[in-house]
Amino acid sequence: GIDDLLGYFQTTWIQGLTTSSGTGQAKYPPLTWNAYDRTHFHMNRTNNFVESWNKKFSLTLGHSNPTIYNFISALQLEQSSTDGKILAYNVGEMPPRRKRRNVEKDRRIHTVVENYDAYEGNVIAYLDLLNSVC
Repeated sequence: GIDDLLGYFQTTWIQGLTTSSGTGQAKYPPLTWNAYDRTHFHMNRTNNFVESWNKKFSLTLGHSNPTIYNFISALQLEQSSTDGKILAYNVGEMPPRRKRRNVEKDRRIHTVVENYDAYEGNVIAYLDLLNSVC
């Protein structure tokens, strides 16, 4: 039941298995999935930018099983595009602005995260607040 689920979550995602010889390492410790520090330091919380690049590159390839020549050609196009972006940045051109709604959402999430200590005794209220700003 629920105890099995909580036990799985605790040993896999939080703390690891506790035995008579001590506590082991979790398979996926919080450092690998917790976004608190990323939010606190205004870093990307997701890998959406990587997913976006992957989709764009897949479209450049044209199909799921490209020949080696098509793959090399797509890599050369990507390199050329990246070189152009670096050059533009080096001469003072700013990267594209983020959508206002995403900037505002990040600001709201950051505000909630910065006030985490105020909710120390009430995790549910904190999670509800965080959910409401997303």
